[in-house]
Amino acid sequence: MLPDEVHISSLIVQAMPDTMPAVAASVLAMPGLEIHAAADGKMVVVLETADEGEIVARISEINLLNGVMSVNLVYHQVDQAKEFDETGEGIL
Repeated sequence: MLPDEVHISSLIVQAMPDTMPAVAASVLAMPGLEIHAAADGKMVVVLETADEGEIVARISEINLLNGVMSVNLVYHQVDQAKEFDETGEGIL
C-alpha cells in the first residue's frame, strides 16, 4: 500500500571541507536522499519521505556523520501521493 502523503524537504548540510567526499557518499547511501548542489563545505540535500518522522530521522543521521557541523531544514512540502504509470504520468 502506498502512503497517503509524500513529504518533500530540502536541507543545507555544512561539513568540514576535507570530509565532504565521505559525507556526500554517506548521504547518497541513505534512502530517499539526493544531493542537488555541493561546494565549499556545503550541500543542498533533497529528501522524499512518507512522513515527518523520516525527515527527523534523516536529519539526525546526517548530524551524526563525522565532519558534519550543521544540518538545517530550509523547505518542507506535503503532497498527496498518487500512483504513476510507466510513462511517469500520474494516475489516481
